[in-house]
Amino acid sequence: MTVGRAAPGGEVLPVPGPSVPPWSGPRQELLPDVRVTLIEPGVVATELPTHITHEATREAVQQGYDKAIVKPEEVAEIIAFALVRPRHLVINEILLRPADHLG
Repeated sequence: MTVGRAAPGGEVLPVPGPSVPPWSGPRQELLPDVRVTLIEPGVVATELPTHITHEATREAVQQGYDKAIVKPEEVAEIIAFALVRPRHLVINEILLRPADHLG
């Protein structure tokens, strides 16, 4: 298995990770008409844990969400930023984390 990211022209550039990101293919197939941006916000302070019906899972997930400081509005601002870029620009990925996040 080749590990890497697809580059323009189809070649794969090596990067650490388990495989080629699954969004690389669709991105190349859809350009230039459709831009694809991966936004990775991490844990966002939402009500998601309240929708989990399995009690042990809900409690475990809630522990992580209790520490969440990224607000949905902040993620929405990032999405809006990506959407209003000029058509000739593509933002491939945005990794959003709190400033004190170590990972």
